[in-house]
Amino acid sequence: MRKIYKEIYLYLKRNHINLEEDIYYYGIEILTSYLLCFLFTFFILLYFDFVIEALFYIIPFIILRSCVGGLHLNSKIGCFTVTILTLCIFPFAAQLFPITINLIITVHIACIIFIYKVQVMDHENKKLTNEEKLYLSKKGLCFVLLLFAIAMLLYCLGDRIFVKEIQFVSMTYIFEFIMYIQM
Repeated sequence: MRKIYKEIYLYLKRNHINLEEDIYYYGIEILTSYLLCFLFTFFILLYFDFVIEALFYIIPFIILRSCVGGLHLNSKIGCFTVTILTLCIFPFAAQLFPITINLIITVHIACIIFIYKVQVMDHENKKLTNEEKLYLSKKGLCFVLLLFAIAMLLYCLGDRIFVKEIQFVSMTYIFEFIMYIQM
């Protein structure tokens, strides 16, 4: 694989696409880990015939994570494993939780409060400026409000499965914020 990556890098250089070599390899490493994570998750969920339901957890989770960050592990293997477990087990676990209007409201309000108070889960390797934190937390708040509106709409339409998945995204983030504050 390394040889293929090197050939791609040299091809880009020959075609006047200037990239720093270390940034290119970092990008390839990230892309490869995301692709592997996606494939593992997809095939596990496909095996259990739970892909559609899980997408109502995974897509909002990824969007919210891109706004307000998340917990990070020191080990790449640990991070990969926890990510796969989160993306595969949590959609199943969401189905075990009750669904009521009061719970939907409480969970989303709690998530909004954590985003408002903490803003973004910063990482020591990528410190954000106050302006970046404010911008991302505003995006996160807007997204949680959107999730709330979608959950309420689906609930009123009688859908319980997808509401549980959406609700569990906010529950996951409440847990992550608590863990982040404790660290």
